Parts: sequence; structure tokens; C-alpha cells
Amino acid sequence: MTAAAVFMAGCGGGGGGGTGATGAAAGVTSGTITGFGSVIVNGVRYRTSGATEFDVDDGPGGQDDLAVGQQVTVRWSSSDGGQTFDATIVEYDDTLEGPIAANSIDLVAGTFVVLGQIVQVGAGTSFDDSVPGRSLAGLVAGNRVEVSGLIDANGIVQATRIELDDDIDDDSDDEFEVRGSIAGLDPLARTFVINGLTVDYSGVPAVPVLADGDFVEVEGSAFDGTTLLATKVEREDADDDDEGEVEIEGFVTAFASATDFEVNGRRVTTNAGTRFEDGTVADLAINARVEVEGSLDVNGVLVAETVEFRSDLDDDDEDGPGRAGIEDLITAIPAADTIVAGGVTIRLTSRTRFEDHGEGADQFLNAAALRVGDFVEVRGTVLPGNVVEAVILERDEADDDASLKGPVTALASPALSILGVAIDTDGATRFEDDDTDITADAFFAAATVGAVVEAKFPTGASPRVATEVELESDDDDSEDNGDDDSDD
Repeated sequence: MTAAAVFMAGCGGGGGGGTGATGAAAGVTSGTITGFGSVIVNGVRYRTSGATEFDVDDGPGGQDDLAVGQQVTVRWSSSDGGQTFDATIVEYDDTLEGPIAANSIDLVAGTFVVLGQIVQVGAGTSFDDSVPGRSLAGLVAGNRVEVSGLIDANGIVQATRIELDDDIDDDSDDEFEVRGSIAGLDPLARTFVINGLTVDYSGVPAVPVLADGDFVEVEGSAFDGTTLLATKVEREDADDDDEGEVEIEGFVTAFASATDFEVNGRRVTTNAGTRFEDGTVADLAINARVEVEGSLDVNGVLVAETVEFRSDLDDDDEDGPGRAGIEDLITAIPAADTIVAGGVTIRLTSRTRFEDHGEGADQFLNAAALRVGDFVEVRGTVLPGNVVEAVILERDEADDDASLKGPVTALASPALSILGVAIDTDGATRFEDDDTDITADAFFAAATVGAVVEAKFPTGASPRVATEVELESDDDDSEDNGDDDSDD
């Protein structure tokens, strides 16, 4: 009962991360929306009300304009010393907006290009219903997309949400948007470069003082394939309005030492009192993905009280041995934080992203709303005992086909086990090795315990007789993308 209460509090029953002290507090948090009821960011609930201001894409909006997976900034207050949090302002803006470049979609690497920027898709990417199949395979060159994500040290956008952008106003002057670090600044020509994209800001009337290395947001009205004609340039290195407790999520994008590094353009330092979670000070390095919590000193540097190493978005290794995917009916709910689907025990955490794509989709879907018989799609990481910790859980209309993807735990032709779940094959089973048809003998000769395999079978079937079994190659990993994080 106690464990269940703690779990539900993290999923929306009350805030987290407070000190337990009484009295007023205030701060700002930047991170990923993991759920609603009111708005849950990085697993912590921020209560919204009629007094909450929503700033969506630089204009007024509401909570209904937000979605799981988006990167937001929440300015909050707390009257009980950080036990509960009330959102005063919630801000959302796209990380990247524009058309997908021709011949840039790579289904193997899980990448595509928009405005010259590489977008990495992986297990931690949420797709809007506007994307066919809610997957990278549903996108085509020329699609205009809105991407929300975290930018790593190599300028790659690690996408946390992607949706099609069909609502384009021909008279709009901000049809394109990009964020990134400036290089090659030419004040005379009034141009600079963001990861190969030339930005011409000659038509922008008011531009802040710029320098190479500054992190900026750019909006534009025209793009010719190489140059973006800017209508707005805004520095985002830091926010002078930030006060009180500051929490940011992102990649270490510059690193000189543990007392001098940057996360999302924000300078950060640590000291003897800094607490490290899921890692040590030695793990601080370029492209480490972290959550930093602390306060600003007089120079605007974030003095870290806590640095938590985050690795639940190993976006360049979606099919790695630590990954799992389940699509099937929920057959049991043994605890508030646990479900069973596809024969696999799935653990839900305060950071699990819940999305509802079924009929009458519920924006406020959470663990408590799940029922036996719900059809769910789960992406997560494998824990000891073949338990899967869910990164994303999507509830959808039931499909005739279920699937299970993860490491092979037993192998004896004509059967195998994935995550401890027995899968039979027969003469009608189709065998593949990375989308290439092979024979059953070839499959069982190539497969090994620990290899990642995806099996498809009729939904709810028992025993599970596979209609299709595919061996995933280790070559699918995109090691050159510069994202070094790995899942916990």
C-alpha cells in the first residue's frame, strides 16, 4: 500500500523533489512532459488552474495544446516548501520546424534531416496521431514536421516528439524554426551557421549581440535548401528571469571540468556539496544526459545541488540488447506500478510516458486508468528477471497482431523464448534477418541467446505461435551520432 501511494504521488498525486521544509518557494523547471493531471514534467506534477498562463509557440494557448513528449519550461511556486507545486507559467516552443529534406530518411539509422539538422528517432520518441503508423516509416520527404527534443553536443536533435505540421498560414512569417549554437558569425554580411544551415538575419530589425557559441532560437520565412531567411533571432543561453530553484534536463554540450560545463547553453558548476545520482562526478563529460537541480549564483551560473544521470532515451540504439517492445493485451495488474502484457511483467515509474490513442483518447491517461483487456504498446528497458521498465506506454484500439521484441533468453528449434516468454514456430512462420527472408534453419543457426528478436503472433494467443520472427542486426546501431548515453 505504501509503495502504491508513493508511485501514484509521482504520477500526479503530488510533487516530488522537495526538501520537506515548510514555507514559500519558487523556481523553474525545463524538461519532458511525461503525463497530465495537471502537467507532469520529468515525473513531477505541476498543478495547473485558471491562473496558469500557457505560452505555446510564442502565443497564448492552453493545456489542451500540449502533448506528452514535448519539451517545456514550467515556472512554479510552492506554498509548502516543495511538497506540491503550482504552475504559474508553462512555455512550449518547437525545437525544429520545417520540411523533411529529400532522400534524408534513414530507417536503419533512425534519422532524417530538417533545415540541415539531423533528427534522431528512437525508443524515446513519441509520434503524434498525425504521423501514419506513429513511426518513422510513416514520414516521407517533403512532410512539414514539428519536432520537440533535446540537442546534443553534436547538434543532433534527439527527438522526444514528432508531429506533422499541416496548419501552415501562407501569410505567416515564421514557417520555419531552428535552435542551435552559432558558428561562423559574419556581422557584416549578417549571417551565421547552425550545423551547416546558413542563417541570413539581414532582415531582422532587432538582433541581440551575438557571438560564436551562443545558443539561439531562429524563426524564418523562407528556406532555399541551404539558407534560412530569418525573421527572428533570440539568444537562449540563459534566462535572467530564472530565480529560486532551477532544474534543467539535457545533454552536456560543453565541458571544461566538473566545475565548468554547460547543459542546454546554461553554465553549470558543482561543488563539494553536490549530490550525484545514478553516476559519479567522473561520469560528467560531453554528451552525458543529465538533470541538474540547483540555484543561480550572482553570475547566473547554475550551482548544482543534484546531478542525476539520465539514460532512458538511448535513441541511437533502439534495437539494442537492453531494449524491449511489447504490443498486446494487458492480462493482469498485480500492483499499482505493475502490469502484465504479452506475458511480460512491465514496471511503470513516475517517468513513464502515458499516451492514449484509442477511441475517445484521454489526455490524462495514467497507471490508475489502465484496465485488464486494454491493448497497449510499450517501449522500455530490460531489468533483471526479464522485467521491462516502461519508457513509453501507449493505449490503442486492439489489433489482430501482437508482438514481442527483446533479447532471446532460450533457443531450441523450432521454439525460442524472448524475455522469458515461450514462442513456438511452425511451417507457416516467416523468418527474416533485417527484412530479408531466410529459412527456419538459417534463423536458428544465426540466432543466439542475447540476440534481439521480434516475434509477431495473434493478439491474446496462448500458446504463442509466431506468424513472423525477425532477427535484429547489431548493425542497426548508429554509433556515429554522438549520443553516448545508455539505458539504466
